[in-house]
Amino acid sequence: MKAQELNTTENQNKPLPELLTVAEVAKVLNVARQTIYNKVFNKEIEYYKVFDTVKFDREYIQGLIQQSKVKSKDQIKQQAGY
Repeated sequence: MKAQELNTTENQNKPLPELLTVAEVAKVLNVARQTIYNKVFNKEIEYYKVFDTVKFDREYIQGLIQQSKVKSKDQIKQQAGY
């Protein structure tokens, strides 16, 4: 991103995302740090590159967790109207 783009009114009014490290994401997801690095390397997960350090938006990680939720049979039946 160019310096000019950083100084726009739109960008100044946006709150910055809370960023997590690889170690923090691995801990939250209860997986090895290498698993997170593999996801980054294979571009399977969104991340920021800040001064050569990989960072993740906390809200994005929370969304991944929510999207991964598997519904029970009863929930599926309820949604289907049974």
